[in-house]
Amino acid sequence: SLLGLFDNAFSHTPNTWISRIHPEDRPQFERTLQAYLTHQQQQFHCEYRIQHADGHYVWVLTRGRALWDADGVAYRLTGSQSDITARKQQEYTVSQRREITQTTLHTVGAGLLSLQATLYLNEGLYEEAEPLLEAALSIKKSLLGDQHPDVGVSLYHLATLYDNQFRFKEAEALFEKSLAIFQDTLGPHHPHTKCIQTKVVLIRQLYRALAVNQ
Repeated sequence: SLLGLFDNAFSHTPNTWISRIHPEDRPQFERTLQAYLTHQQQQFHCEYRIQHADGHYVWVLTRGRALWDADGVAYRLTGSQSDITARKQQEYTVSQRREITQTTLHTVGAGLLSLQATLYLNEGLYEEAEPLLEAALSIKKSLLGDQHPDVGVSLYHLATLYDNQFRFKEAEALFEKSLAIFQDTLGPHHPHTKCIQTKVVLIRQLYRALAVNQ
């Protein structure tokens, strides 16, 4: 009745039951069951999604105990199953709120770091600005991934700092990473992309000229 199934529409064989478990949860269910049946844990306890007769999935908590023969092999497994969908939905909502809060705090933090770094750069305080730009870049990567345009902007700012410190090799590498992101996300003809492309060409020429002179 929990799944909208009746005797005339449902076989009581284990495989019929297991086949209704959500594909993402089935490996965990099978590992947990196997661990219990091989005496690696004292009780069977598992949370998973199982398909209702109308097609949607229900979160359930299953607890079971086996009856064993003289050789320690299970010949019957009995237990109880309860619907925990409401609890799972509540946990998901709480998790979503926590994730949104953390994302907001990290985004604000990255913005404040970038702002303070800009103030330092305007005053020529490159050493003070560098760790702030690196921290802002790290936060953006963790939130947005490596290929987001905002990450490209942070790479560009850090590369500009290296350029001002005459760290041309490091600057060139970051400018190239920034350029690749903008080419992929904004396209090769976007003004930002062209600006960084020009910067890369200039710094390559400068770096090569310095290498020749040395």
